Amino acid sequence: MHSLGKTNSTSSSTAIAVPSSTALYHPADDVEITQPRRHQLAIIMGSLFFSLLLVSLDQSIVATVLPVIASHFDALGEIEWVGTAYILPMTALQLLFGKLADTFGRKRTLINAIIIFLVGSALSGAAQSTLMLFIMRGVQGIGAAGIAPLVMIIIGDIVPLRERGKYQSIVALCWATGSIAGPLVGGVLADHLNWRWIFYINLPIGIMSALLLWLFLHIPRDKNDQTNQALSWRAKCYNIDIPGAIVFIASIFCFLLATQWGGRWYPWKHPIILGLYGASLVLVALVIVSSWWHLTSPNPILPIHLFLDFNRVAIFAMVIATSAAMFINVFYLPIYFQVAHGDTPTMAGFEVLPYLLPVDIVSMISGFIVSKTGYYRHMFWVGTALIAIGGGLQTLLDVDSNNATQVGFLILTGAGAGFCIQNVYVAAQASTIQEEIASAISLVCFFGYLGFVSGISIGGAIFNNTLTYYLRRTPN
Repeated sequence: MHSLGKTNSTSSSTAIAVPSSTALYHPADDVEITQPRRHQLAIIMGSLFFSLLLVSLDQSIVATVLPVIASHFDALGEIEWVGTAYILPMTALQLLFGKLADTFGRKRTLINAIIIFLVGSALSGAAQSTLMLFIMRGVQGIGAAGIAPLVMIIIGDIVPLRERGKYQSIVALCWATGSIAGPLVGGVLADHLNWRWIFYINLPIGIMSALLLWLFLHIPRDKNDQTNQALSWRAKCYNIDIPGAIVFIASIFCFLLATQWGGRWYPWKHPIILGLYGASLVLVALVIVSSWWHLTSPNPILPIHLFLDFNRVAIFAMVIATSAAMFINVFYLPIYFQVAHGDTPTMAGFEVLPYLLPVDIVSMISGFIVSKTGYYRHMFWVGTALIAIGGGLQTLLDVDSNNATQVGFLILTGAGAGFCIQNVYVAAQASTIQEEIASAISLVCFFGYLGFVSGISIGGAIFNNTLTYYLRRTPN
């Protein structure tokens, strides 16, 4: 499947969908979307934009002030947990929030996720110890796990499939705003106010977003909410698959801890790392068996049937690969510029812009093109090719490379990521029936963050091994 075309159907009682002469059939096209009025849609999209801005801003703003936080608590050796405590629940709980959205409704689930995020933000800012800060960062991560997929799911509920690329380009703009503004805002707040304000700044943004969503967001098509409304809490919990969710979350925690610790705190062959990976494999195998045979719920936490379609499996694999490639650049390019070029952190941040800006600009442009043409597969062909070519050319860079060459290579790689990073959401929805879009989008978000964590860890292992190799060859 590679287009977003309309469908024709027979007049028989079975209503078999037949592709038109110019486009392939997509299940989501069967459903009529009741789009809000223009002014209402503008308010809703603005609220979703600022909701997602909470997550995108938080991912970049905190890294800037980590040295300040470490100095305040005299905890340089533990400060890595400020990021780890956030990313673990954010990654592990993506699928659970998709189930919650199906059971309790999109609007209610998103607003509760925003509230959880704001509680974590307020108490992170008020933290009096590293333990309290780490726990509250975990609470923030729980809220972020709901915000990220729910924004995409709600766009799928209120915008027709053909138009989603255009509106998801706005999501790309949101990530761009957070990624670029985060370090600058964090530095200003830490220098002129206090590091605690990097968390307090979330409060007015989140309160405004939650209030506007509560007032203006109405999803008449939320059939899951209507179907489950009459169910008891016990029946709803059974529908969510709580036992399966607990085992799945435990498996992801084991995998992420092993990936975060491997090569940093312990060697990759250390029994703790191998044990965590082994536990992760066993637990995820239990989830797969339980989900396949519906042992713990009629609606298991892991929708195995979504993996039986080659298109979706290819999309999930590409999400992992492109996310890993993108965040390796985002994380390690500043380190390269500071170590190889002797740049200051501020200069290194500016030198990364030739990579970040094309990601965001191309992502927005390609989204509009997909909305206009209805075709997205060629975006992935171009994007993955540019990532591979640009990444290969980046290996040629050294301390003697001129600025024009460096900028050109980064633009090439960044543009490639831009063609892929948002269009995967459209592609996942195009091959999924409307009732399962929440699960499909949650899987895309989950695999994206899995690629993010894996990419940084793999890059770290390569970086450390290469550094150790050359240090051993350096004369004393």
